[in-house]
Amino acid sequence: MPRRSASLDRATPDRIAEAALLLIDEGGPEALTFRALAARLEISLASLQRRCTDLAGLLDLCTDHLAARLPDVPPGTDWATATETRFTALYRLLTAHPGLLALRGTRPWLGPHLLARLAEPQI
Repeated sequence: MPRRSASLDRATPDRIAEAALLLIDEGGPEALTFRALAARLEISLASLQRRCTDLAGLLDLCTDHLAARLPDVPPGTDWATATETRFTALYRLLTAHPGLLALRGTRPWLGPHLLARLAEPQI
């Protein structure tokens, strides 16, 4: 039976994303390091790296965490209203976290929530 780890239990994807976004919002993009994030979460660096192996994975986790806040547009909503609703919400999320936007650069915005609440319904 696998051994339980208290630090892994504390390092849920949502807690990691929230703490990372706070670091970025408080100190700018340069404030986000794995060491600073592990310290904020009060876990070891190794535990954090087990959850998100690199910066790209961490940024994807943060992006998808934010995408979970995008509205579900009811089926049957006309295309123009649905488009405005989805992209206005996305704009508000991204402008609330400009440091994340700077870190992501031109990387694709992917993740289960982003695909389910923005990309797939819009297509």
